[in-house]
Amino acid sequence: MEEKSPKIHIELKSIKNKLKNTYRYKKCKFCGHKNHHNYIYCEKCSKPLTTDQEKIKEWLIQKYLLQFLERISDHPDIVATRRKSKIGKVEFDYIIELADNNKILLYIVQEEKKIADIVNEVIDYKKNNEEKIRLVFLLLLDQSGQNNSIIPHIDSKIAENAKNYDIEIEYFGVYTYGENNYLG
Repeated sequence: MEEKSPKIHIELKSIKNKLKNTYRYKKCKFCGHKNHHNYIYCEKCSKPLTTDQEKIKEWLIQKYLLQFLERISDHPDIVATRRKSKIGKVEFDYIIELADNNKILLYIVQEEKKIADIVNEVIDYKKNNEEKIRLVFLLLLDQSGQNNSIIPHIDSKIAENAKNYDIEIEYFGVYTYGENNYLG
Protein backbone atom coordinates (compact mmCIF):
# COMPACT_ATOMS: atom_id res chain seq x y z
CA MET A 1 0.00 0.00 0.00
CA GLU A 2 1.32 3.42 -0.98
CA GLU A 3 1.85 5.79 1.96
CA LYS A 4 0.49 9.30 1.50
CA SER A 5 2.70 12.24 2.40
CA PRO A 6 1.44 14.23 5.36
CA LYS A 7 -0.09 17.58 4.48
CA ILE A 8 2.89 19.49 5.88
CA HIS A 9 5.33 17.66 3.59
CA ILE A 10 3.26 18.60 0.55
CA GLU A 11 2.92 22.20 1.73
CA LEU A 12 6.64 22.56 2.46
CA LYS A 13 7.63 20.96 -0.84
CA SER A 14 5.37 23.48 -2.58
CA ILE A 15 7.08 26.34 -0.70
CA LYS A 16 10.53 25.11 -1.77
CA ASN A 17 9.43 24.79 -5.41
CA LYS A 18 8.03 28.33 -5.42
CA LEU A 19 11.29 29.65 -4.06
CA LYS A 20 13.38 27.80 -6.66
CA ASN A 21 11.32 28.75 -9.70
CA THR A 22 11.02 32.51 -9.38
CA TYR A 23 13.21 35.00 -11.23
CA ARG A 24 11.24 38.27 -11.33
CA TYR A 25 12.35 41.36 -9.44
CA LYS A 26 10.66 43.96 -7.25
CA LYS A 27 12.11 47.49 -7.10
CA CYS A 28 12.42 49.13 -3.67
CA LYS A 29 10.51 52.43 -3.57
CA PHE A 30 12.97 53.80 -0.97
CA CYS A 31 16.40 53.09 -2.51
CA GLY A 32 15.61 51.77 -6.01
CA HIS A 33 17.39 48.43 -5.48
CA LYS A 34 16.06 45.48 -7.51
CA ASN A 35 15.05 42.66 -5.16
CA HIS A 36 13.93 39.12 -5.84
CA HIS A 37 10.15 39.35 -6.25
CA ASN A 38 9.53 37.06 -3.24
CA TYR A 39 11.47 39.28 -0.83
CA ILE A 40 9.38 41.24 1.62
CA TYR A 41 12.25 43.49 2.77
CA CYS A 42 14.82 45.25 0.60
CA GLU A 43 18.14 43.42 0.77
CA LYS A 44 19.99 46.74 0.47
CA CYS A 45 18.16 49.13 2.84
CA SER A 46 16.00 46.65 4.86
CA LYS A 47 12.83 48.70 4.32
CA PRO A 48 9.58 46.82 3.67
CA LEU A 49 8.66 45.99 0.08
CA THR A 50 5.12 45.23 1.21
CA THR A 51 2.86 46.59 3.91
CA ASP A 52 0.55 43.59 3.81
CA GLN A 53 0.83 42.22 7.38
CA GLU A 54 -0.68 38.87 6.38
CA LYS A 55 2.09 38.37 3.77
CA ILE A 56 4.70 39.22 6.38
CA LYS A 57 3.17 36.76 8.87
CA GLU A 58 2.98 34.07 6.19
CA TRP A 59 6.64 34.67 5.32
CA LEU A 60 7.66 34.27 8.97
CA ILE A 61 5.70 31.03 9.34
CA GLN A 62 7.23 29.70 6.12
CA LYS A 63 10.72 30.50 7.40
CA TYR A 64 10.08 28.42 10.52
CA LEU A 65 8.48 25.58 8.54
CA LEU A 66 11.44 25.42 6.15
CA GLN A 67 13.83 25.22 9.08
CA PHE A 68 11.57 22.59 10.67
CA LEU A 69 11.59 20.56 7.44
CA GLU A 70 15.40 20.52 7.47
CA ARG A 71 15.33 18.77 10.85
CA ILE A 72 12.19 16.72 10.23
CA SER A 73 13.95 13.52 11.28
CA ASP A 74 13.58 14.86 14.84
CA HIS A 75 9.77 14.61 14.39
CA PRO A 76 8.99 12.01 11.74
CA ASP A 77 5.34 11.41 12.63
CA ILE A 78 3.38 14.53 11.71
CA VAL A 79 -0.31 13.88 12.21
CA ALA A 80 -1.84 17.23 11.22
CA THR A 81 -1.22 20.93 10.71
CA ARG A 82 -3.65 23.78 11.32
CA ARG A 83 -3.61 27.51 10.74
CA LYS A 84 -5.28 30.08 12.99
CA SER A 85 -6.34 27.70 15.75
CA LYS A 86 -7.25 28.55 19.33
CA ILE A 87 -6.02 26.92 22.47
CA GLY A 88 -7.81 28.45 25.38
CA LYS A 89 -8.13 32.17 24.66
CA VAL A 90 -5.05 32.35 22.43
CA GLU A 91 -5.21 32.12 18.67
CA PHE A 92 -2.02 30.53 17.36
CA ASP A 93 -0.82 31.28 13.86
CA TYR A 94 0.08 27.65 13.13
CA ILE A 95 -0.11 24.35 14.98
CA ILE A 96 1.78 21.18 14.11
CA GLU A 97 0.40 18.03 15.69
CA LEU A 98 2.84 15.17 16.09
CA ALA A 99 2.38 11.55 17.07
CA ASP A 100 2.55 10.61 20.75
CA ASN A 101 0.48 13.61 21.87
CA ASN A 102 3.03 16.28 20.92
CA LYS A 103 2.16 19.74 19.58
CA ILE A 104 4.19 22.63 18.27
CA LEU A 105 2.39 25.95 18.68
CA LEU A 106 3.59 28.89 16.57
CA TYR A 107 2.79 32.43 17.68
CA ILE A 108 4.00 35.59 15.93
CA VAL A 109 5.11 38.09 18.55
CA GLN A 110 3.79 41.61 18.03
CA GLU A 111 3.62 42.80 21.63
CA GLU A 112 5.90 41.65 24.43
CA LYS A 113 3.23 42.16 27.08
CA LYS A 114 1.15 39.32 25.64
CA ILE A 115 3.89 36.70 25.98
CA ALA A 116 3.36 36.00 29.70
CA ASP A 117 -0.40 35.74 29.09
CA ILE A 118 0.17 33.27 26.27
CA VAL A 119 2.51 31.11 28.36
CA ASN A 120 0.03 31.13 31.26
CA GLU A 121 -2.84 30.19 28.93
CA VAL A 122 -0.83 27.26 27.55
CA ILE A 123 0.00 26.18 31.12
CA ASP A 124 -3.73 26.23 31.97
CA TYR A 125 -4.46 24.18 28.83
CA LYS A 126 -1.66 21.74 29.69
CA LYS A 127 -3.09 21.14 33.20
CA ASN A 128 -6.05 19.35 31.57
CA ASN A 129 -4.16 17.66 28.71
CA GLU A 130 -1.40 15.08 28.50
CA GLU A 131 0.25 16.54 25.40
CA LYS A 132 3.87 17.57 25.30
CA ILE A 133 4.00 21.13 23.96
CA ARG A 134 6.66 23.23 22.29
CA LEU A 135 5.63 26.87 22.27
CA VAL A 136 7.47 28.76 19.53
CA PHE A 137 7.50 32.55 19.48
CA LEU A 138 8.26 33.85 15.98
CA LEU A 139 10.02 37.23 15.78
CA LEU A 140 10.97 39.64 13.02
CA LEU A 141 14.39 41.15 13.69
CA ASP A 142 15.74 44.18 11.82
CA GLN A 143 19.40 43.84 10.75
CA SER A 144 19.98 47.46 11.76
CA GLY A 145 18.66 46.79 15.27
CA GLN A 146 16.13 49.63 15.00
CA ASN A 147 13.04 47.44 15.21
CA ASN A 148 14.23 44.85 17.72
CA SER A 149 12.37 46.26 20.70
CA ILE A 150 10.09 43.22 20.96
CA ILE A 151 12.62 40.69 22.20
CA PRO A 152 10.58 38.51 24.53
CA HIS A 153 11.23 38.32 28.21
CA ILE A 154 9.43 35.82 30.38
CA ASP A 155 9.44 36.11 34.14
CA SER A 156 11.59 33.32 35.62
CA LYS A 157 8.67 32.04 37.72
CA ILE A 158 6.48 31.68 34.62
CA ALA A 159 9.31 29.99 32.70
CA GLU A 160 9.91 27.56 35.57
CA ASN A 161 6.19 26.81 35.80
CA ALA A 162 6.08 26.10 32.05
CA LYS A 163 9.05 23.76 32.42
CA ASN A 164 7.29 21.95 35.29
CA TYR A 165 4.35 21.28 32.95
CA ASP A 166 6.67 19.94 30.22
CA ILE A 167 6.20 22.98 28.00
CA GLU A 168 9.27 23.79 25.94
CA ILE A 169 9.61 27.46 24.97
CA GLU A 170 11.54 28.38 21.84
CA TYR A 171 12.25 31.68 20.12
CA PHE A 172 12.69 31.79 16.35
CA GLY A 173 13.94 35.13 15.06
CA VAL A 174 14.41 36.02 11.41
CA TYR A 175 16.30 39.04 10.17
CA THR A 176 14.54 41.20 7.59
CA TYR A 177 17.65 41.51 5.48
CA GLY A 178 19.70 39.43 3.12
CA GLU A 179 19.25 36.16 1.30
CA ASN A 180 16.77 34.68 3.74
CA ASN A 181 14.09 37.36 3.52
CA TYR A 182 11.87 35.81 0.88
CA LEU A 183 8.15 35.06 0.75
CA GLY A 184 7.13 31.94 -1.14
